[in-house]
Amino acid sequence: MRCRSLMNQSQIDLLLNTEFLSRKSVSIKGIPGLRLVINRTGLGQWVLQYACPDTELRQLIRLGDSGTCDLDRAKLLARNFIAKIYANDRTLNASEEAALTFEAFALGTYLPSVKVRKKSWATDESLLNNHLLPAFAQRELADIRPLDIQDFVNSCAGKGLAPASTNRILMLLKFMFNRAILWEVPRLVSNPCKGISELSENNKMERFLSSDEAQRLRLAISESANQMLGPIVKLMMLSGCRRGEALNAKKADFDLERGSWLIPNPKGGKARHIPMNSNAVKSVKSTLILGATLVYNYKQNPYVFVNPSTGLPYEQIYYSWDTARKKAGLDNLRIHDLRHSFASAMVNSGMTLYDVKEILGHANIKTTQRYAHLSNGRLRIAAESVSRFYGDEVW
Repeated sequence: MRCRSLMNQSQIDLLLNTEFLSRKSVSIKGIPGLRLVINRTGLGQWVLQYACPDTELRQLIRLGDSGTCDLDRAKLLARNFIAKIYANDRTLNASEEAALTFEAFALGTYLPSVKVRKKSWATDESLLNNHLLPAFAQRELADIRPLDIQDFVNSCAGKGLAPASTNRILMLLKFMFNRAILWEVPRLVSNPCKGISELSENNKMERFLSSDEAQRLRLAISESANQMLGPIVKLMMLSGCRRGEALNAKKADFDLERGSWLIPNPKGGKARHIPMNSNAVKSVKSTLILGATLVYNYKQNPYVFVNPSTGLPYEQIYYSWDTARKKAGLDNLRIHDLRHSFASAMVNSGMTLYDVKEILGHANIKTTQRYAHLSNGRLRIAAESVSRFYGDEVW
């Protein structure tokens, strides 16, 4: 089904967020043959229809998907493709095609593309500057081979880099080569990272609060000069949210009647709802009352946790947290361990790893599997049921 031509990215974004009963095909004004095809799930594919210069038969080529390719990028790819197949007076020779170095691609194409759509682009930039550019800067992108990648991974381990850090760099490298292939970098036909295994990570820190430690922490926090520290920590312990999600929580994102909290812009990029238990609901309601007594014009402020000194949401709470944890005798307790403790409490209460994954908002079940060993008690109970089924007299 076709609809009218579109001219800008905002119109496309609106269309992508609209539900359709059937597939929708939208032409793009200014580029003949360029269309965005949207299926019923809201996913879009950029395609270009053109006439083959040799046979004059109409052909269709896929340029990319709406999640990784915006309107400007799709137009650029379409123009470059059309110019390439219809150019009679200029043909790129092999030396021209080989000119793109890893550095030129990373700094000239990759980073500009992620800065507008990836929250963690600064991390990518840091990994590039500190690890990848020193190793591959002047290498031609299409000439990097799997053996080069494996040697690089080995060198990271030889320098004492942690397996998790090495894997993160490898993940970025894989993603960059996938983007380069999607954007049709000349001569690059396969990802050299394919088949390169990640290193085993045995350094996952797991720290869970016991009931006694939780009481000591609560008492220490109650004596903190930062009166908002207690409500922030309590919400994290009762919801399993991340520190940044708590500090940036907005009043409008809470439905306290239904016990639901919307995280509109989480780490994984996909909005999620956190179901709130009764204590978490009570805590947020108490915070709203406390905020009104501590913060000037609090009712007009969109944020739940507001710094009384600035009238703005907290950027960090480390110093007040550090003072409280040391007073409680919990020097090695990180604030992120409150999230681990929430997951631990869920598993030990009989919830499945899938339940934990959904509430914590993990993109991959592998992340949640670090809590699998906590369910051994329940598994032993399940195994014991077999003994009861057969009865002692059988043996």
